[in-house]
Amino acid sequence: MQRLDRVRVVTSREVVEISWVARRELLGRLPWDAGGANVVGRFTAAGATRLVELDQAAEQLLLDVVVRWLEEAGAGGVPTGIVELRSSLGDERDHNLSARSPG
Repeated sequence: MQRLDRVRVVTSREVVEISWVARRELLGRLPWDAGGANVVGRFTAAGATRLVELDQAAEQLLLDVVVRWLEEAGAGGVPTGIVELRSSLGDERDHNLSARSPG
């Protein structure tokens, strides 16, 4: 049976599970611009049963939002899955930046 109180988010690195509460709060923290609308659209299209697939721009925006959230609330002040999402997004962003650095 599919768990409807969780959302699975696919980053470039792994699949991270966040709570439905985390999803709702995360989407509420997104900016009201085209980037935010893109991310909201991806979460909405996935619903509660399909994977949320992110492109690189969506990953970067989510990372920025989650980092600010964690700075405000601390790791103990965020819903289930947000710390894991930050780790997955942060690791991937660090990898992408180093891969693009001139060498």
